[in-house]
Amino acid sequence: MICSHKKQESQLVLAPFDGSSLGDRRVLVSDQWVAQPAWSPDGAGIAYLAPAGSGGLFQLWWLPKGAYAPPPPGPSPSPTPTASAARKGKPTPKPTAAPAPVPVKPVQITTDVGFDATSSIAWHA
Repeated sequence: MICSHKKQESQLVLAPFDGSSLGDRRVLVSDQWVAQPAWSPDGAGIAYLAPAGSGGLFQLWWLPKGAYAPPPPGPSPSPTPTASAARKGKPTPKPTAAPAPVPVKPVQITTDVGFDATSSIAWHA
């Protein structure tokens, strides 16, 4: 988590670590105040606390793994011959656009619970 100096803003940031150096940072959440982020034990996501609205009580939020570790792209589709190429007997690949990734948004888990920014998240087996 990165809190800005003298401002009521924060970001949830992820960066790879190879044991000796930190890689490029990637902002996962920038439109909420973020407190106490914690990885789930199974690696399925990150839980954190944030207000449910401007000036609201802190609630529990869940950021699924798809938001920070999207699945690898699938295999490329086979070329499809165009009609003019088929008449000439030559298969010409038709360009296909890759689908845009769907953004994964945090999910609010609790409502009206009233955590504060110093509450801690604990996982139970």
